[in-house]
Amino acid sequence: MNGKELTIDEIHECTLVILRKIIDICEKVNIDYYMAYGSLLGAVRHNGFIPWDDDMDLWMMRKDFERFASYCKSHEKELLPFKLLSLDTDERYPYPIPRFTDTSYELKTKTFTYDQFGVYVDLYPLDGGGKEGEIEQIRKKYVFLSRCVFHSIRPDDFPYPEGVKKMVGNVVDYILGRNVIRRKVLMGLLGLKDRFPLEKSEYLSCITWEMFPPYKKEWFSSYVLQEFEGLKVKIPCGYEEILKAKYGDYMRLPPENMRHPTHAYSIYKK
Repeated sequence: MNGKELTIDEIHECTLVILRKIIDICEKVNIDYYMAYGSLLGAVRHNGFIPWDDDMDLWMMRKDFERFASYCKSHEKELLPFKLLSLDTDERYPYPIPRFTDTSYELKTKTFTYDQFGVYVDLYPLDGGGKEGEIEQIRKKYVFLSRCVFHSIRPDDFPYPEGVKKMVGNVVDYILGRNVIRRKVLMGLLGLKDRFPLEKSEYLSCITWEMFPPYKKEWFSSYVLQEFEGLKVKIPCGYEEILKAKYGDYMRLPPENMRHPTHAYSIYKK
């Protein structure tokens, strides 16, 4: 590590390199991807990154992601320093969603250490979300499991009051922080992806990370090309409806005091 923390602009530059590699792989195996969440918002509202955003998100249909993952596995050495991280590639991996990372960088957080993280792009596989209202059938289980996951990787976000509750909370954090327990919880969350067959579903959802709001499947029936930092990237054909469902009046900028990165980490060159 050279000791110099990357600036937000440097993170953006490195992320674009990763995005180009992902697009290259998608073109080789003939699959689609879509800009997602804040990256979709940035593409539409800013023609690039939201200036204060510190990561990138992409959606893929589950079957397309599996083909992407298969390519990464069979070309692992030649892809270096890029690497796909997931529950299938490493038993220590702490998230229910995959991450495509540049391992020539090191990411540090206050809450946990995982030596494979660098600059990255999060990949969100989309699964069937059932018909109107059906996804509510698994809301309670999803909320419980996802809270356990976040507890295990970001315990500082769940402070306890002093006294007995704090002592009990510390025990909970310790148990959930154990790799073997965390993995069981993660696999339980991953198991929800098969609840609603895609072909019978009217909605799509990233069930393993952000189940709500579900999106109409027709909004992903095709893509349009959108400017993003000089690149042409794919966004869902129903991007307006998606952004309204997620952000409301999405073209309105947030107050200045909310224009800051949302992740508590630092990134360094190794």
